[in-house]
Amino acid sequence: MKRKLRQLKQDQSGAAMIAVLCILAVFLALALALLLAASTLMRTAGREISGSRVKIEAITFSDRVEEELTEEDGSLYQYIQEQLRTGVWFPGEDAAKEFTGSSGCELSLIMHWERSDGLPELGFDGTKLYITVTCTRDEESYRLTSEFELKEEEWQWQRLRRG
Repeated sequence: MKRKLRQLKQDQSGAAMIAVLCILAVFLALALALLLAASTLMRTAGREISGSRVKIEAITFSDRVEEELTEEDGSLYQYIQEQLRTGVWFPGEDAAKEFTGSSGCELSLIMHWERSDGLPELGFDGTKLYITVTCTRDEESYRLTSEFELKEEEWQWQRLRRG
């Protein structure tokens, strides 16, 4: 009888090992699934942070461009006034400039203007200027276009919309 009990115990020792290995495999699978979920969340959060940085950089640069355009002593204000009055810059023609931002973001500034009435002899009142700021960093990009209208009496640009 003792022999049979010993034999049964010896036979079950292998089954217990298999059961322990199965439980260990389940825990390993759960740990790997948790690791995969965590890495996916981290990657998504990293993209959102990068996208937010690009958007903030584009908005900040656009605000600075607007300041330069609306201040009479601003270099952009003087440049556009000179280009329009001398007739060097034609309606619909793009003027582009590339910059590198403080955070390593590549910034591009594209401007073009249109005359509202199409008649050059009537002056520049009502002329619309479109400024597109694009910020690109790594794989993220954000574009912001602002529309301005010129009031020629004061030679002041007034923002109509931004989006």
